[in-house]
Amino acid sequence: MWPTAWSKRQLETFHLVLGFGEVGGNGCDGGTGGGPLPAAATAGPTWSQFGTAAAAAVPKPGTAAAISPSCDPDPDLRCQHWVEFDWTVGEDESTVALKLQSQVMVALPAPEDWVRVRLVDTGMTIVTEGEEGESSWTFQPKIAVKMAVEKRREPLRVLRICRTSGTGGGGGTYVDAGLSLAKVFPGDSLEAVAHLSIPEGPVGIWTTRIQQWRSLITLNLSSCGLTVLPPEISALTGLQKLYLDNNKLATLPVELGLLGELRVLRADQNTLISVPIELRQCSKLVELSLEQNKLVRPLLDFRTMLKLQTLRLFGNPLDFLPEILPCKSLRYLSLANVRIEASEDLSVVSVTVETDASAAAGYFTAAKHKLSTFFSLVFRYSSCQVYILALKSVF
Repeated sequence: MWPTAWSKRQLETFHLVLGFGEVGGNGCDGGTGGGPLPAAATAGPTWSQFGTAAAAAVPKPGTAAAISPSCDPDPDLRCQHWVEFDWTVGEDESTVALKLQSQVMVALPAPEDWVRVRLVDTGMTIVTEGEEGESSWTFQPKIAVKMAVEKRREPLRVLRICRTSGTGGGGGTYVDAGLSLAKVFPGDSLEAVAHLSIPEGPVGIWTTRIQQWRSLITLNLSSCGLTVLPPEISALTGLQKLYLDNNKLATLPVELGLLGELRVLRADQNTLISVPIELRQCSKLVELSLEQNKLVRPLLDFRTMLKLQTLRLFGNPLDFLPEILPCKSLRYLSLANVRIEASEDLSVVSVTVETDASAAAGYFTAAKHKLSTFFSLVFRYSSCQVYILALKSVF
């Protein structure tokens, strides 16, 4: 019998999903950040369909493992071609890379010829004008046209890696997961990736050369055991969705304020004790979720978050709630031990009061009334005039 420690390591298995071609879904497409899906993307299978009986006609060369729902929070992404691949930590890296390359080659159509046209500044030239004796001259740039034919495959747009089995538990245990993406996708192949998801996966894949992920729209780093979010995340200027749930983050970097396109920020179930005031610069935020943290007096400025529709602060020991009246679009609010959700037109408002102290992290156990904490937070300033609170008497 093999030693126990060796056996556990052999069971550490990762599941890789690659999406090639145009991508779209849930309001995000490959480059416009919204709008209807491209025709090509609509024709392709969604992430949730791929790997199911409904997608039996989709070619899946090689191993096709069961898809874990935790691998991505956006299952409706569409790609023209999907590739799945499993490998176990401890396998020879070169062999794993070769198998993956072969599977990708089989799954994708043959490369197409593309013509690259470049305009090159070759310097300046002197141009003389006018008659002899009265002529004048000027400098004009010389532009050369260079053309080249190159072979291109469908670009890699979606990349997901997650742990599928084993006893490793927390993410990041094996930083490189025994697979170097540089060996499989050399050069700038990763620069077109729009959606990167590595829940419980090898976080080192992302932190190495962050600049190569400059096209990212969605980044999922849930359950990766993160204690720090690198400030270099500010380089991802086109990022729209950031998922940081179930990590060990005590703070978030001030550089998050530089992500001007950010729509969704989730950092539930961390150890956050503060939120950077620079987050107010993310004026396009639609969803902000910070449930089950340690926030007491968060420095949240909602005056610029006019598009905010979802605000989740459930399970935090708050003794202060910043003014939320500017959030005219708010349709979901969780606070203290209360969750409130309204329909788009505000015709229906549903309220859930959590009475299980364990589920609410003991937040209101010392309160005289189960709603005391909630009332003490919202009946300050004019927060109680927020539409979903003022339209209907719910208590």
